[in-house]
Amino acid sequence: MRAAVGAEKPTVDASLAPGRWAEESCRVVSTDGFYPTGHKLDDVYAQRWDSTLVPRMAAAAGRLAAVLNGSLASR
Repeated sequence: MRAAVGAEKPTVDASLAPGRWAEESCRVVSTDGFYPTGHKLDDVYAQRWDSTLVPRMAAAAGRLAAVLNGSLASR
């Protein structure tokens, strides 16, 4: 999954809008079946949710980079 996230080119707004980021995540986690039975993450779960997890992780990485860059640029 790490390679897939690294290869993903997110088209997300990296502006500082954490409330909107949280709303996106809330929509994902409210999807039926998102939380696995017994709360165990196995390969089947990762394969099933790969098309959701990879873009979300890539977006999170891009947003974190934007926050860090913005924070470091102001010094």
